[in-house]
Amino acid sequence: MIDITVFATMALLLVGYAAVLYSGLRRARRRLARVWLHLDFAWDRRDGDLLKLLELCRQDGACDGDLIERVLRAREALQDARQRRDVSAVNDTEEALRRALAPVYPAAARQRHGHAEAVVRALRFRIQAHEQAIAAAHTRYNEAASALNSRIEMLPETLIASLCGMTPVALLQCEATAQADIGLGLAFGK
Repeated sequence: MIDITVFATMALLLVGYAAVLYSGLRRARRRLARVWLHLDFAWDRRDGDLLKLLELCRQDGACDGDLIERVLRAREALQDARQRRDVSAVNDTEEALRRALAPVYPAAARQRHGHAEAVVRALRFRIQAHEQAIAAAHTRYNEAASALNSRIEMLPETLIASLCGMTPVALLQCEATAQADIGLGLAFGK
């Protein structure tokens, strides 16, 4: 009788321990999802100002239609990757967007007449602020992803993670985002 009680107690403790570990893994995944939402919000804000900049360039003829179309395609590809939460595709499309935008910034900076100049200057500062927010969110995302990945890779949590279908997540590339702020300033003649 004592053997059954000891066995039942041990089994109950083991199930409780597994539940605590599972709860910790779920908490780490929720934190990662929250950080992704913050990152997505920063991307949306940058998108809004980029569209305003493109529209201003289109109205003033500072950029040709092909250049604007390339930027819009790159932006749509990034939005699609974001919606799918495909980190690898986000890394690639973010870089493609930056390459497509590179000639837009100097063209926009050449607009030196009246109201357009003030609007371009304001957009420049707002886009730089969005880039900094994106870089900070990238860092927070990578920290949360690394914390989740390290939990998933440690015993005994790796057993619970594999039973629940949890796999390690990819990290975002932060180098391009951190350097984009510098390139943006140079492109606008700062």
